[in-house]
Amino acid sequence: MNRGPVRQDADGKPFVEIDEDILAGVSNKDKIKTVAAELRRRYPDGFNWRGWKIGLNGQGIREFTRSRDTRNLSMGDRTVYRDKLRTAANLDEIIEVADNIRNESPSHPRKDNLSSFNRADVQIRVGQNDYTAEVVTAIKPSTKEIFYDIVNLTPTKIKDFPASSMLKNSATAQTQGNPLTNIIFTKESDVNGSDSSKSSLSTTPNTESNLPWREYARQKYADLQSQMGEAQTAAIPLPVAQQNAETPQRTIPLPIAGEQTAKSRQYQTRAENRFVNEIGEALSVPGTARRDVLKPAAQQLTQEIRETGRVSAETANAVFDEVYQQGRIVLDEVYNQYKGLKAELRREPITLAQVDRDSQTYQEFRQSNFGVLNLVNEGGVPVDVKYQNLAERWPELFPAGVMNPADQLEKMAEVARSIVKTEADLDTYYGDDPFWRDAARESFD
Repeated sequence: MNRGPVRQDADGKPFVEIDEDILAGVSNKDKIKTVAAELRRRYPDGFNWRGWKIGLNGQGIREFTRSRDTRNLSMGDRTVYRDKLRTAANLDEIIEVADNIRNESPSHPRKDNLSSFNRADVQIRVGQNDYTAEVVTAIKPSTKEIFYDIVNLTPTKIKDFPASSMLKNSATAQTQGNPLTNIIFTKESDVNGSDSSKSSLSTTPNTESNLPWREYARQKYADLQSQMGEAQTAAIPLPVAQQNAETPQRTIPLPIAGEQTAKSRQYQTRAENRFVNEIGEALSVPGTARRDVLKPAAQQLTQEIRETGRVSAETANAVFDEVYQQGRIVLDEVYNQYKGLKAELRREPITLAQVDRDSQTYQEFRQSNFGVLNLVNEGGVPVDVKYQNLAERWPELFPAGVMNPADQLEKMAEVARSIVKTEADLDTYYGDDPFWRDAARESFD
């Protein structure tokens, strides 16, 4: 493997130079699939330094390839987007030299079991393009740690240090201080007990056969059935579509239809719930649709596997199409930017002059905007004074040319009502570009 060197800039700070292009010759629709496969192939055991371990699992791979940061780049600066994906070739070195580490709590309530995040700074050169970026790792309640994403790639110019002073290899970089592993990382022995050869996370692929997690899960299911010795089994080949190109065709035992034990039913329920949660997260399916659409779909798939040993292409296509239609993207950037203004308009008392509030029209306006504007008869800020203040602070929302107090009130109400979270289905959000539908299908498969 062509590993880019860890080098020094003119100030003596390390940066990672990436010459290898893992996307060379890869079509747009196959980029995500290629990067995900490269991450699994290159880092089956995660990242290890001096007895410390950071895991790599499906959640981290999905975040890296499909996070909001990645999506924004894909719809904006495609060069930076492509360079971000190329960093997968040297992810171990990137994490190794990151510094200025800080721990932070989640910025919003989470449905997974991640309790906090570590964030660290890094310099990266991808081909001829230089960037500063942040490496993010996630901490589980057990203190296990997983790679999560590389975010905020910002173009910069890295000034090279004289060649004679370059760091010769990544091991030298560890002696410089500031490796990403110098705070709260979990010792490998704490994660895996005495067996350091195992992966830290249950969702990490089998390192001996390097199976994708779906095949690994099925193999573990078969092992469980074999250990129970309570159900008859039949050797059923994996579908061709699920065979890894680098993995020989194999057969696995599955229960004969109708002969399920209590333990196998329990395992099946857990597998269905995992399907619901992971596909729901990957395709942004709301909670109600997960219950009403994803759960029955998971049961349909497991029933077909029990009866035939495989999921037909027809069933997979039908289930994917139905699930994809349920995906929703929450558009909350405007809301997050102006939610303080919305709260201010709802709470702060505003008073319209007596002569203007005697009309029936004003009374109807006040009633219809209850909970939107805090209109009081006495003691509030005069409408024109409040509007002038708003126009100075948010000129993009409150034009200076609106002079009539009644019009100013209308504008305040209009702005307050517009500051909301909205939803868009996946086709509307991503448009006609097939890239994201293909990426969603890859995740579904």
